Amino acid sequence: SRARFAQSHQRRFSRWLHNSRIHVQRAYSPLIAAALAQWGVTELTLIEDTTMLWDEFCLIRLSIQYRGRAIPLIWRVLRHGSSSVSFERYQLMLKRAARLVPAGVSVRFLADRGFADTKLMRYLREDLQWHFRIRVKSSVWVYRPHRGWKQLKQYHLTAGESVLLQGITLTKTRPLPHLNLALGRDPVSRQLWLVVS
Repeated sequence: SRARFAQSHQRRFSRWLHNSRIHVQRAYSPLIAAALAQWGVTELTLIEDTTMLWDEFCLIRLSIQYRGRAIPLIWRVLRHGSSSVSFERYQLMLKRAARLVPAGVSVRFLADRGFADTKLMRYLREDLQWHFRIRVKSSVWVYRPHRGWKQLKQYHLTAGESVLLQGITLTKTRPLPHLNLALGRDPVSRQLWLVVS
C-alpha cells in the first residue's frame, strides 16, 4: 500500500476483512482437507472448547491435536453470556469438520463438561461414527443394568482410585445407552475425573 498514515492502513484492512466476496470456509476448507490428507494418519483427535470474551461473546473452537498442540480447525463467535452452548449452536461446525477428515480416518472427539449432552454423543456415535471422550459433571445420573439409577456424586473414590463402568445409560432426561464411564481421583490434585466414552 502507498498509504502513509496508520488510519489509512486500518481502513484498508477493515475493508478487506469485511469484504462480502471473501468466504473464509470456501477459501480454507480445500487447503485444510489437502493438508490433513497429506498427514497420512489413520487417527485424528479433535478437541472442542469454549472461551468467554468480556462476558459477552462465546468463542466455540474445534481444534485438531497435532504434536501436543491444539490447532484451530473451525471456530465460531456468538454473542452469548455463557460458555455453555446448546448442541444446535455448534452442530454445523461438526458437519464441516467431518467433510475435512480424509476417508478411512478414525476420529476421536474430546470435550469438557460444557459439552456433556446426550444429543451430541448420539450424533457423534450414530451420524458421524466418531469415538468420543467427554467429561461429565458429578450431578449426572447413570443407569447400570441390575443396579438401577445412581448419581455420580454417590461414588466416593480415594486418591489414586479409578473405576470403569461399562454398558451404562447416561441421564434420565434424554437417556443414551451402551456407554462406558471412567471415574478416577487424581492422586496429586485429588480432583475427580468423570469421563464418558
